[in-house]
Amino acid sequence: MKLATCAQIREAETRAIDAGVSAYTLMETAASGIADAIIQQTDARNEEIFCIAYIGKGNNAGDALSVLRRLMAHGWNVHIRAAYSAEDMEGLCQLQWEKFHDAEASTLTTELDVTAEPTLLRRKLADIPRMPIVILDGLLGSGVDGPLKPAIAELVQEINELRRTCSNATVWAIDIPTGVHPDTGEIGENAVQADYTAAIGCIKPGLIADTATSHVGRLVPVPLNDLDIQPEYSDEVIDSPMLSRLLVRRPYELYKNKAGRVAVIAGSIGMLGAAQLCTEAALRAGVGLVVLYCLPETYPLLAARVSPEIMVKQVQTYKNIDEDDAQALLIGPGLGQLDNANQLALHALVSCFDGTVVLDADGINLAAERSWRFEKNHILTPHPGEMRRLLPSAGMNTPRKELVNSFLYNHDATLVLKGARTIIGQRRQGMLYNSTGGPSMAKGGQGDVLAGICAGLAAQGMMPRDAAALAVYLCGRASELAVSRGCSGHERALTAGDTLRHLGAAMQSTADLCY
Repeated sequence: MKLATCAQIREAETRAIDAGVSAYTLMETAASGIADAIIQQTDARNEEIFCIAYIGKGNNAGDALSVLRRLMAHGWNVHIRAAYSAEDMEGLCQLQWEKFHDAEASTLTTELDVTAEPTLLRRKLADIPRMPIVILDGLLGSGVDGPLKPAIAELVQEINELRRTCSNATVWAIDIPTGVHPDTGEIGENAVQADYTAAIGCIKPGLIADTATSHVGRLVPVPLNDLDIQPEYSDEVIDSPMLSRLLVRRPYELYKNKAGRVAVIAGSIGMLGAAQLCTEAALRAGVGLVVLYCLPETYPLLAARVSPEIMVKQVQTYKNIDEDDAQALLIGPGLGQLDNANQLALHALVSCFDGTVVLDADGINLAAERSWRFEKNHILTPHPGEMRRLLPSAGMNTPRKELVNSFLYNHDATLVLKGARTIIGQRRQGMLYNSTGGPSMAKGGQGDVLAGICAGLAAQGMMPRDAAALAVYLCGRASELAVSRGCSGHERALTAGDTLRHLGAAMQSTADLCY
């Protein structure tokens, strides 16, 4: 999904209305997509779900009311917290309010005076059995700027308080979290902290700003095909139309020697698990063959530890590696410190390798220390610390997009800067931002899994940027499924192994979006 400013979106809406598409149709289409996304992401194991919509009086509130009507039809227990009385509601919001009540929905309160209402709300929540609570932020949309009015600010604080005190509460912002500037990402004095933000039609630049990450949460693109948006940005957030181009069906006559081969140089004493994770991840990404090269001191340990499908080969030094048959080469996970001869051998191997080279962890550290030149067939997957080694002159608070641009100015590689909104950059191409995953992934081993998936997809013929985009999306999606399906019990308990075991489910989930 492309990025576009609020002004560009308003122009697209005007063109759509001039072409005969009503504003009401646009709102209903958006609400249908948002409701579907909320239902899909909410814990399906619970029969009852409690939903509270916080609404203002404009179109954003109209969106929320339309979403709420659909959730009510799905069997959810729905309620409203309104900042204004019904008489103050405007245009489509007033129409949606009437349609909502025509559907015989009950409301918690519609009073303008909210000062005494939080007590009533907390009492209501205490009386209901423990169930998922979904909170909709429909207070203000992208067309509102400036300080929040007291009635809105009160409810923003209430949303954040509920999110903080109710472990079973999830906040969904509609289009933009209230209090976050849609074009700049600037955070106001009061701003909703959302777990998910449903971005309607396109992605506002403020949603991917570093300053807004903790308020936006997981980005969920909701397309509006009736909008002909003409953005000035070439940057995108990875979404299902892009994925449908990448996750293609495999030929029926495919066999292992035609499904790609990955050569892996990873693992050392004390970090054997990294080799285990990245090699299995490459296999699960669909590649036909994976070969792990080991030095004599690690060979017996890794041969006994990795999956039986992995071919493990011992070499006296990395100079003895001959991998003309491989389409991808992965270097770095758990590799540790190497002597000078092996460092030079790896540099020579990378320099003459014709396929895709994926550098992660100690592979990046080695390349940074030796000032390697990175080429078009290289994928680098640094975390922020490794990025600072690649760009030692960059300031600590440099925006992540600037870091990517600074690196690409000197190198022709594909860069995957990992983080809360992983960025994928390649020279002369727009940035790609990932929308999957979350804080559950802040744990050792997740980068090893990602690197393995990158190499596995690249070995099957994907271009480096495409392989990186699909790998990042699938890795994040697999972690989400591991948490939602109760594999880890709680997001804090998620391990890299959990992510790896749910990679197949993530592929199926992604395929369901695409086909």
